[in-house]
Amino acid sequence: STDLGSVGPVTDLGDGTYTATLISATTVGTATVGFTLDGAAGAQTAQASFVAGPGDPARSVVEADPTTITADGVSTSTLTVRLIDANGNPLTSSGGTVVLITDAGSVSATTDQGDGTYTATLLSPTTTGTATVSFTVDGVLAEATAAVALVAGAADPTLTTIEASPGQVVADG
Repeated sequence: STDLGSVGPVTDLGDGTYTATLISATTVGTATVGFTLDGAAGAQTAQASFVAGPGDPARSVVEADPTTITADGVSTSTLTVRLIDANGNPLTSSGGTVVLITDAGSVSATTDQGDGTYTATLLSPTTTGTATVSFTVDGVLAEATAAVALVAGAADPTLTTIEASPGQVVADG
């Protein structure tokens, strides 16, 4: 018996030993496996750990913080990818090569945090709009994206100009 996953049929090997297959759960955790002998519970148990599978590009996510930055060529947003396996379990260790991509501005090299997350920095362009950030996992494009609004900064009075057009107007009220 087990408290996580399931145990397949028991096979008597004919030499006083028995085998059975522990079938993994779809969630991470530690299974404690026990046995009965002639209806009496055995005194010993064994444990097996179920860990997250490989990062799934269809389930993994990307976030940006902040989600709005000034389009000034120096403002930044921190990008974080969290790898999630096909069963929805977050990875807790490195899970492959992750590359972040943007359609506006530029993205720094990706850093593997060693805990299932990867980070990079989005550097703003000097034009307003929206930067759409995506990523690949081991070369496969992920489905999730993040949007970063690129907004105009505050007006600079030393760069602001004024013009009169036309330059001459009849003074007739």
